[in-house]
Order: sequence, then structure tokens, then C-alpha cells
Amino acid sequence: MLNQKPKMKRTVFFAFVISLFAMASWGKTWNLTSTMTATLDDKGVLTIATTKQAEAMPDFESDLSLSIPWILDRLVFISIIIEEGVTGIGNYAFNEFYNLKSVTIPNTITTIGIMAFSNCHSLTSVTIPNSVTLIGRNAFNGCSSLTSLNIPNSISMIGQGTFAGCSNLISITIPNSVTAIEADAFASCSSLTSVTIPNSVTTIDNGAFRGCINLTSVIIPNSVTTISAGVFSDCNKLTSVMIPNSVTEIRMYAFENCTSLTSISIPKSVTLLGQAVFNNCLSLKDVTVEWDTPLLFVFNDTFKGVKMSSATLHIPVGTKALYQSANVWKDFGSIVEYSSINNELVEYKSLKTFSSNGILNVTGIQNCMSLSIYNLSGQLVYKGMVKAETEQISFNTQGTYIVVAGNQTIKTIIK
Repeated sequence: MLNQKPKMKRTVFFAFVISLFAMASWGKTWNLTSTMTATLDDKGVLTIATTKQAEAMPDFESDLSLSIPWILDRLVFISIIIEEGVTGIGNYAFNEFYNLKSVTIPNTITTIGIMAFSNCHSLTSVTIPNSVTLIGRNAFNGCSSLTSLNIPNSISMIGQGTFAGCSNLISITIPNSVTAIEADAFASCSSLTSVTIPNSVTTIDNGAFRGCINLTSVIIPNSVTTISAGVFSDCNKLTSVMIPNSVTEIRMYAFENCTSLTSISIPKSVTLLGQAVFNNCLSLKDVTVEWDTPLLFVFNDTFKGVKMSSATLHIPVGTKALYQSANVWKDFGSIVEYSSINNELVEYKSLKTFSSNGILNVTGIQNCMSLSIYNLSGQLVYKGMVKAETEQISFNTQGTYIVVAGNQTIKTIIK
């Protein structure tokens, strides 16, 4: 209680100083070009307008450069209105507008510049029109009050750090126009619980989702060939990941510190496991691989921090001797062969599957347990709750599927 009065005095003082700045700034007009102006009214609304039919804002040199005309007034801006005719938002234009709450972007805008709205901590929502084809790196980095946003289907690439540090962003849908998610694009989006990655995405770059501490599950589409370095590192609530058989490389630290990850299935297509891929995955108990012969080279620290003596490695039938003598793989406490031959009973712990005439029987499960079935592209084809000790599910499409019941996973063929 004794410290509250000085703190209150400081708050009142700063509010008073800001109000003085605001009054001094009201009514200001800046000439950005000979035909483009920026005008601030007495309510903290900045309006950008051009007399041309189409004109882009100029780019500014850096985030705190004196080349930005309003650099000393940026704390008084509450809202920005960009009028029709303006085609681009300049680099660093509104960086660190700490009190900015809203922005109106017209459908004449095609580009949003580098760090254009970075560290706008009070910005709660933004609507990006379909006219926008390019969003510069770190454009919305550190917008910690953003809870939702739309990415238009005119965007083909989500740039480096574009939405990093948007710590209140709960969910994001990436349109199927996007082909690349660059490094750190969604890093430290600590409230993000789910993300939908479309089949159009071919590249997910280093650390794209690192530090998304509330992300619980991810399905990687079968258009992706490389899981880059640290993509999901420090996602400590991530419990399941579906890796499709299009993936050929899982690079260093990809799942480092995913401390809630209990099981992982690595498809046969993978030819490279990078350094410390599963480092400190403390809950990892079940690993399934599909190689008929172990990978020629695996780093000794691939499973560093995993209690391998109590973990189970699932391998193709007939390969046990090879894995028992292979570096790293031989360190698993239990090595169990599995089979995926049609109509053969397949066992994985208590979970069993048997298929006949397009009917999949799942046994060894408990009532009220969650049951999910994916195809090899990572697409969810069935989801429900178990109602009996044996579940029967009809399938119209033959093929190989992944059955996930609780924390158990099994591969089966349906014909």
C-alpha cells in the first residue's frame, strides 16, 4: 500500500505529459509527397489521403528514424484512416504507435511495408483487404493485443516474423493461396491453440511456430517436404503431430522442448533427422518408424532428455535385430515390431484394429476416450468419442489410415 501513491503520481504525470503532446499535435498536417498528406484531428485520428488516383506512401528509413514525420507525436495516435487511392503502406510507417487501437485499410492497398505496424501494442483487430498481395516482414510483430485477424487469399507468402509476438492471437486460418510460411512468422504467439495449414503450403521455415506455448496439435499437410529447424520448438503443450509421408527432412531442434509430446510417427519418406530434433521432449514414450533398415546416420542427441529406457520404439515386422544393433535406436527400453498387412490383427499396447469389407473395428479402448482417424495426408477423416469397448466405423475409401485413441497410435490398412 505504501508504494501505490508514488506509482499513482507517476501515472498521472505521464498521462498529463501525453495530453500536452496531444494538444500540441492536434491539427497537424504532414506533406508526405506533393500530392499526399497526413492529418491528425483532435481525437487522435490520423487520415492519410492522396489527390492522385493511385499513390503509395513513401518508405521510411528505420523504425525510429527522424525521417518519419510524426516520430515525436506517435503516442497520441488512436486511430488511422487510410483513404481510397493510397496503394501502399510504407516501411516503418506506424511502428511503435503504442496507443493505436484501430486502422482502416482500403481495398486500394496492395502492399503493407516492413514493420509497418510492429509493436502497436493496443491494436486489437485489423482487416486486411483482398487487394493486398504483399505483407512485409515483421509488419505486425509485437501487436500483443491482436486477438483475431484475417489473412486474405491474395497472399502467397507469410513473411519473416510477420505476426510474431502477437501474444493474444487465439487462432489463425491460413488461406490456400499461401505457399510459404517464413521464419518466425508466428513465433511466440503464446495464446494460439490451433492452426490450419492448407495443402498449398510447401515451405514452413525455421522457427515459424516456436514458442507457441498453448498450441496443442498440428497437422502438417502432404505438400510439405521439409520440417525446418526449430519450427515447433518450445511448444510445450503440443501433444500430437501428424507428419505426412511427403516429408523427407526433419531438421535440427524441430520439436525441441515439446515437453507434452507423448508419441510421434516418422514416415518412411524421411531420410534426414537433424540434431536434437526431439531434445527435451520429456513426455515422449512412443516412437514409430517405418524404415525397413534404420537410418544410416542419426545424431546421438536426437532424443536427448527423453527417458529412452522407458520408451517404446515401434518398427516394421522383421527388422528387430537391425534396430537392436543400431546406434540410438538400440537405446529404447522396448522395441516392438508391428505389421500393417490387410485383415491382420495389429496390436499396439492395448489398442487393436481389424478391418474387413470396409469396416474398421477398433478394440482395446475405453468408454469416453477420444478417437481420431487420419489419412496419410494428415487429413482428419473421423473424429468421435468411444461409446463401447469395440467401435465399428464404415469407410468408403480404401487405403492406409492412422488411428489415434487417447495417447495410443496405430497404422492400419482398410480394403
